[in-house]
Formats: sequence, structure tokens, C-alpha cells
Amino acid sequence: MDTTASTAVAPAAAGSLTRAQAAAVLGISVTGVRRREGRTLHPVQGAKGEWLFDPAEVEAERQRMLATGQIPASTAPTPLQMEQAPPVGGGMRHPERARGRACREPG
Repeated sequence: MDTTASTAVAPAAAGSLTRAQAAAVLGISVTGVRRREGRTLHPVQGAKGEWLFDPAEVEAERQRMLATGQIPASTAPTPLQMEQAPPVGGGMRHPERARGRACREPG
């Protein structure tokens, strides 16, 4: 009898959200998302090992947080706004540093 625990790996549904994307939708940090895992959010592990969240579940949590005043309505992006937002990561924050030059303040 095998007593080792296994991690469920489910195929990622199209439109699944990463932790960072879920955090942006909820208007909280990635740590805040991790605290909700297993309670109000139930991610599945994708084929590449990343944790992915159901957008409907994230939206339900966002609505719950709005109703309880945990996030102000004016700052929480909607899922539609998230779809239209540029992808998370991949961009350079300091193009000057990428070319090997130090960034300088103007003036």
C-alpha cells in the first residue's frame, strides 16, 4: 500500500489565472492569495508546475471581499479589465540597466 501523498495535476483550463493575476484581480498581494488557498481559493497545478486559479472562483472571492469592505470598490479591477491589461512579467523595468548603463535622475 502506497502511503505517499501525491499532488494533483489537472489540465489548465483556458483563461486560468496565475497567482500574480489573481492577486491583481483581487487588489491584494500574492501572499494574500496564498493565504486564501485551500479556504476560498482552490488552485490546480498546471502541466508546468504553476498554480492556476479558476477566474469564476477569483471573481466570487472579489465580490465577497467587496461586500465585506476588505477592498474598496473603486480600486478593484474587474475580470474584463484584467483581460485587457498587459501580461504579467516579461517586461523590463529598467531598460537602461539592461544595456549596462546606470539609470540617472533627470536634471
